[in-house]
Amino acid sequence: MATLSVERLDFPLCAFARLGLDYAGPFLTRQGRGQATLKRYSCLFTCMATHGVHLEMAYGLHTDFFLDTLCRFCVS
Repeated sequence: MATLSVERLDFPLCAFARLGLDYAGPFLTRQGRGQATLKRYSCLFTCMATHGVHLEMAYGLHTDFFLDTLCRFCVS
């Protein structure tokens, strides 16, 4: 394997200091038997330094749902 460039090694390797964000879905979920089927989305946080992945469930695609998901990610 080739050696990494200086730009790649220049920043500290703190997990999730720089991250990418992506949504996947919708996934149809049900809270229990006989309940209505709801659309849920998977919010994928990817660390650019370590390539770590963190998944959070998003209840929708609106800004409020994203901010809730981001707050849950920052707390965990």
